[in-house]
Amino acid sequence: MARSIKLYQIDRFPETFPIESAEVNSGEGSTSFKTTVKELGKSEYTKTPLDKIQIIHQIGDKFEGKGILEDGTIHEIIAVATEEKFPCFVKEKKFLYTSGTKRVISEHAIKRLKNHPDTDPKKRLDAKSVKIDLVKFKEHLQDSQEGAIRGGWFRGMKVANVEVAYLGGGTVTESEDWEKYETSGGTISALRIDIPGLDEEEETIKTLLTKDGNLVLYKHLGEYQSLSIAIPIFDAAEAFII
Repeated sequence: MARSIKLYQIDRFPETFPIESAEVNSGEGSTSFKTTVKELGKSEYTKTPLDKIQIIHQIGDKFEGKGILEDGTIHEIIAVATEEKFPCFVKEKKFLYTSGTKRVISEHAIKRLKNHPDTDPKKRLDAKSVKIDLVKFKEHLQDSQEGAIRGGWFRGMKVANVEVAYLGGGTVTESEDWEKYETSGGTISALRIDIPGLDEEEETIKTLLTKDGNLVLYKHLGEYQSLSIAIPIFDAAEAFII
């Protein structure tokens, strides 16, 4: 099962916890939702000091139909709130890594905390998605040999009849097509990277890094193992945030 870890850049970090967003309404019915953030302590991963927090994000699942209560009465059901709980990791109050949830959920939670904050300015968590120059990051990987590039997604090239392209293979970056797409005025939107396993006998870990800082690990790993792969990638990518 794939696991996703998303990088955000922090603009403002709370002085105290827990914090909550203001309650918001989706416009469907009278149900309101909020997002809460709590401290959990320190991460299992210790090579880079990381504070661990938990986001509890209420979302609305819309239903239209009838519901029967325990007393047998029938009521119209419009919507119900559900909660998504997932851990996040904080580096030096500058970067935030969301984990254990779908990308769309983490993005929605971060957006709600920023756009509908608590009225107390000391309880604000403002974070934003990053943009990584994957062309320069690719060059870094090739020089450092910290990971092997196995493919790339290209968008916005000035190539006739080509809007989006994927190139893959063991020596793909040496191909004529890669050079043509990279120099055609477009951007690399994602890189497929093989990362060495955590020990000598372990096979390589397949990953995908997008230009907005979403790292997909194509293997189910625990907190320590996931961050052991992700944090070195993100640490290196920080130099290429634009």
